[in-house]
Amino acid sequence: MLLAAVLASGWAGPAQALHQLPPPQAEDRIAIIAPHPDDEVLATSGLIQQAVAVGAQVKVIYLTNGDHNQANFRLFNWRRHDAADRLALGEQRRAEAVAAMRLLGVPAEDLTFLGYPDWSMLRLWQDYWEADEVLYNNATHSTGVPYPEDFGYQHLYRAENLTADLYAVLREFKPTRVFTTHPCDTNPDHRATANFVQLAVLQLAADGLRPALEFFVVHFRNWPAPLQYRPALTLEPPPALRDNDWQTLPLTPAQVQRKYQATLTNQTQTVNHRAFLTAFARANELFADGQPPTIPFLPAQAPWDWTKAAQLRALAVLPAEAGYETNGIATRPPAPTVLDLDRIAFLQQDDTLITQVQFANPHGRPGGVRWYLFGYKHGTAFTDLPKVQITILPDRRLQVLVNHIAIEDSDVTLTNVDGQMLVRIPLELLGDTKLDYLFTAALAYNGALIADDTAWHLLRLQPATKD
Repeated sequence: MLLAAVLASGWAGPAQALHQLPPPQAEDRIAIIAPHPDDEVLATSGLIQQAVAVGAQVKVIYLTNGDHNQANFRLFNWRRHDAADRLALGEQRRAEAVAAMRLLGVPAEDLTFLGYPDWSMLRLWQDYWEADEVLYNNATHSTGVPYPEDFGYQHLYRAENLTADLYAVLREFKPTRVFTTHPCDTNPDHRATANFVQLAVLQLAADGLRPALEFFVVHFRNWPAPLQYRPALTLEPPPALRDNDWQTLPLTPAQVQRKYQATLTNQTQTVNHRAFLTAFARANELFADGQPPTIPFLPAQAPWDWTKAAQLRALAVLPAEAGYETNGIATRPPAPTVLDLDRIAFLQQDDTLITQVQFANPHGRPGGVRWYLFGYKHGTAFTDLPKVQITILPDRRLQVLVNHIAIEDSDVTLTNVDGQMLVRIPLELLGDTKLDYLFTAALAYNGALIADDTAWHLLRLQPATKD
């Protein structure tokens, strides 16, 4: 399992021999879920061509129309723009996606656009689960899907609506294999897409559908290298994510060339990022296993063994140039002397989740730690379960929010042991003592500046065992 190995053993390492991804078979039903038009081209053009060649069914689902890429739009049109122009950009990017997929052998009827807000997907996931909360997209001045041709037309920008739309499309298609963006991708929309897709896959299990889940990376620091079209080179995993569980799909020269041509159909994007985008047209494609790691369960009175814990390592902050904000904290890298998060580790004992917060620079300027915990339980609507946010303030006080409401008597406790922060969280706070999974992410901050973050991860909770 890729994520289990990464979380347990660290991020960096020497290049390893890659396993080969099982090639598409005629009986496969392949769903590719992209945050924006062009992500599916960059990561899966070869996979799509091979699937079409053997007669497999392919469905491509776009969560957004990519209408918030304003810098590219100005370059492409050579003029300033307003909300109507941004909607036109969304329509244009849809047309570019249709053209690219036609080139790869996928007809327009096998493409589904949900139409949710570009560059706001992580905000949607983290902050918009309540029935009375609707996200406002300042690019298109919309609070609901504005594109008449999109599947989600006029659906309000709420996380529950996106979840329902994605689940409905996947349930009808009945995929055997699902491909989507990696949780550690540094683009906020890509991280959110990984969450929504993993949630949908969990929901499909209730219907007896258990597709294999694979992740791909599009955005990661200093990757791919070099940033130019080099069709004879092979893609290697980003060094910080390297391990034995990456899988490679070899492409023929003809498939690489067709992928390059499909990339160029995204003219609104290549106008500003051609070297980066065409760098994905190489002799292979890369995918990582999407099986979630498990939080170990310790019997009552057993000593805590942090070497066996599920560990989220600090990875990378979100793009500084985005000005992306979540609950008022802007993701802009601070000075290196600020308190740096190293990792957060998880164990379970009795009905309590125990977390250990470790810092790479414990003597840096005082800062805080915030993390999110969203539980999942089979048979319970995800929307109905509490969305918990815990913050260790710079003065080491605890702030606990449930569905954005401060909770005074949460029974969450914080202690310091040998310089490590230990936080005990009753699972009842997350809605049920018998949760099956946990979506979680953590970040370290100083004022409005983010120092580190773990990205979001899905972790499996292990059932209690007899002592």
